[in-house]
Amino acid sequence: MQLPSAVRDFRVGAIFLAAALALTAAYFAIGRGAAQNDIYDAVAVGSSLAILLGIRLNRPSFPLPWLLFAAGNLFFAVADIIFNQLVNPPTPSVADWFYLAGYPVLAAGLVLLLIRGGGHHRLAALGEAAIVTFAFALFQWVWIVDGIIDSGGSAASRAVDSAYPMMDVVLLAGLAGFFVTAAWRAPAFLLLVTSVSRCSCRTKCTA
Repeated sequence: MQLPSAVRDFRVGAIFLAAALALTAAYFAIGRGAAQNDIYDAVAVGSSLAILLGIRLNRPSFPLPWLLFAAGNLFFAVADIIFNQLVNPPTPSVADWFYLAGYPVLAAGLVLLLIRGGGHHRLAALGEAAIVTFAFALFQWVWIVDGIIDSGGSAASRAVDSAYPMMDVVLLAGLAGFFVTAAWRAPAFLLLVTSVSRCSCRTKCTA
């Protein structure tokens, strides 16, 4: 007997969620070490697979933004794997290039969702979002980037270290646009913001 598609999709999602929760619990229970890093990498790759699973189950009419989210998370996951396999990797390393590549991919997904929602037609609200983004960019430059540029180290390492806070500005620009639409009232938007913020925090903690 074949189960209805809604029931089947719910079961698949529930199994995926249960596996993620089990891995999360194991991550905190196992303690620091190689095994913990392996679990972290598995969860990171799983986040991309979860997005792809969601696309397959929900079949959105415009899947490209979600495919970009999956790709961006996969870039971060690959960077995590490289970083965890190398002890004190040099700066810049291959991991940095994967981390930095993930930012514009996620931002592109956010912009596409914004355009799809029609928020780009509200010019006044977009102007307000641009002001917030510019203010954040100025803060990042004065308090963070300028200090990195004036610090020691090679030009390559300073360039990469400076790129991280500036990529935060790119993500904020994509997120700020959502506040000009009704999307920010939806729980899905809050989850999206949390996910993007977690990605930004993860690169800072590991890079």
